[in-house]
Amino acid sequence: MEDFSNLKILLVEDNQIASCMAIAVLGDIVGKVVLVSNGMDAIEYVQKNSCDIVFMDLGLPDTDGFTVIETIKELEAMRDPNHDVPIIALTAHGDVDVRERAEKVGMVGFLQKPLVRGDVLKVLRLYAPNHFPTFFDIMTELGAKIK
Repeated sequence: MEDFSNLKILLVEDNQIASCMAIAVLGDIVGKVVLVSNGMDAIEYVQKNSCDIVFMDLGLPDTDGFTVIETIKELEAMRDPNHDVPIIALTAHGDVDVRERAEKVGMVGFLQKPLVRGDVLKVLRLYAPNHFPTFFDIMTELGAKIK
């Protein structure tokens, strides 16, 4: 069993029910989950702190997740050009154009809400710092995309 207990996750989610469900799934897997409920708080958090992975709701009340991600990517690049925090888009909608836009702004993954433990583990296996994906992890991910 993998150990992701050292990870610090930034969860950006404005919906209370969705955030409770996400924290229940993430909190059972990772060491620390920091929850912020809007884009400005996410940007402020990243300016002052580091995290290993960001799970970003795309539909936020103050700004959209795409704009927040662009800002976070700029802040990360200024702080450490060699560090690129993985950002996973969270949405209740699976539209192709939303996925394409998410990839365009630098999100590395895309998960449907509500979060499911197995999907979160796939993402962590691929993008967690200091976790090197096994051949099985890579083939499982590729198989999921090929189907």
